[in-house]
Amino acid sequence: MSALLEKGVNGSDIVLMNGFGLGDAGMDDAVVGAMEAAGMAPIGLGNGSAVNVVEVVGDNDQCVTGVKYLDGDKEEVLECRMVVFAGSHDCNPEVFNATNGTGLVYDGRLVVSKGMKTVDDNIYAGGTMTKFSRTIRRQVKHERYCSRETGAYMAECVLMKVDPLSPGEVEPEEVPKFTAPRGVSGWLPGGFFYARVNQPAIEPDGCTTMITGGVGEGTVGKYCALKCNPRGVICEFIYLGKEEIEVGNYSKIVGLQEAYLNSAVANYEGGNVEDWIDFFREDWSTAVMHDRFNLLHASLRQMLITDEGAFDVSDMLVRGMEEGKDDETLNTTRRNMVGAGGSMLMPSTKKLIEASGIEFLRKNKGVLNRFLLPERTGGGGD
Repeated sequence: MSALLEKGVNGSDIVLMNGFGLGDAGMDDAVVGAMEAAGMAPIGLGNGSAVNVVEVVGDNDQCVTGVKYLDGDKEEVLECRMVVFAGSHDCNPEVFNATNGTGLVYDGRLVVSKGMKTVDDNIYAGGTMTKFSRTIRRQVKHERYCSRETGAYMAECVLMKVDPLSPGEVEPEEVPKFTAPRGVSGWLPGGFFYARVNQPAIEPDGCTTMITGGVGEGTVGKYCALKCNPRGVICEFIYLGKEEIEVGNYSKIVGLQEAYLNSAVANYEGGNVEDWIDFFREDWSTAVMHDRFNLLHASLRQMLITDEGAFDVSDMLVRGMEEGKDDETLNTTRRNMVGAGGSMLMPSTKKLIEASGIEFLRKNKGVLNRFLLPERTGGGGD
């Protein structure tokens, strides 16, 4: 729709049927308002008012003349000269015929094994058009995964087959776990840039939504929603605004504990966050956005397994779970025991975390040069 408006098509000549879902009601309202201001006539956008497209109508020369749809029990025809379908990802007839003709199994998606292999030993596949076999339960469709992560895993599987130095191809015993966040972005009517990054797993109820800004008159022109699950993990980031943002950077904050993000929840509740975009562009965030931060994350988790202070926190949470406490209570307990920025942790635990963080900054000071590091004891400094 935004592209049609940019090409000079009048808004009054564009009709949107069945609308969209941006993940936030405030964002939906802002975009619908921009569409109506441009002269568009949306059909079926309200709750329970979705229409069902029945048929594309054409004339004797097979040219499009309209769309027949059901609005409740009433049949209507919308006259038009062009129809653009923009529904969910699906397989077009050419791909289906090619897949079916080669004997590959297609069950709504191209079926692959745990090692991303089709029924043909020489054909591997991965991405939005694949799925695991029905024998694997509780799976998420591959279109919900990050394509970069599934592609990297498939490349590893192919490498085991073609690399002469490989010990040989072995079918994985466990279903691969894809956890990288998936992001989508694009321009919408009204000059709005939209971005949404979320985890592939469906989050349970109880997520806390922290909103900053707005897109109406008298606002900063940036509307952000950051969602945090009951375990304190950032599970979704949504943005709508006039300014284009660096979506790749915000993909790196989803899936992290909010404590890694400069105690984001505590800062928000304390009134210190006016705009999430500005917050995540502060100097401290450069370390989190670094491509090796995940190594620091993994290293800290490994070291804290045997740390006394971390054990006390884990023990308290485990006892809470055994006593049947809900997620909100457990999250409050965790936050009270850890404190903002780790202020309530044991001195030895804080020292361990600080030492690991400083060592990470030293090793990457060529890129992370905005941090003032303490001098090394017993010798020269940096």
